[in-house]
Amino acid sequence: MQNARKRVKTSVFYLFTFFITIYLVTASIVNFYNTDAAQLRMEVVKSIVERLDLSVPDAIGLQGYDGRYYSWVGLGSALLAIPFYLAGKLLGSPDGAVAIMNQVVSAFTVVLIFRFVLALGYSMRTSVLVSFFYGLGTLAWPQAKHPFDHPVETFFCIAFRIFNVSVFYD
Repeated sequence: MQNARKRVKTSVFYLFTFFITIYLVTASIVNFYNTDAAQLRMEVVKSIVERLDLSVPDAIGLQGYDGRYYSWVGLGSALLAIPFYLAGKLLGSPDGAVAIMNQVVSAFTVVLIFRFVLALGYSMRTSVLVSFFYGLGTLAWPQAKHPFDHPVETFFCIAFRIFNVSVFYD
């Protein structure tokens, strides 16, 4: 039993390492900065971390009743990006650290798929194969390269299902 747990942990480590490498190597810097949603998320993260405020610079968001401007995208991805921003500040590139958030989340999603297939009772080999098919053969790979929220949404949908959290069904 202990040997099986060690094999699972080792497989999780190798899967994550492989997919984070693939997703980072195949990503393009152009994808990260060309969308207004990515720029707006970055402004919200800067605002939260540096000013403890939710407003963004004038004319980049939507004007609120108080005259200040706010993000038209959700707060979830901005809150998830805060640890990346803080790590990036320590390393000298907060924009770059936030830009790799989707690659990291997508690699964790591959690991969740692996754990989910194992939990269904399939073999280690089948679980690894399904993870590879998901990570390289679906939209997971292209979506990991873009600054949109789809990888984060996918991660949490699968996590809710795996951990049997039925928040949306009560």
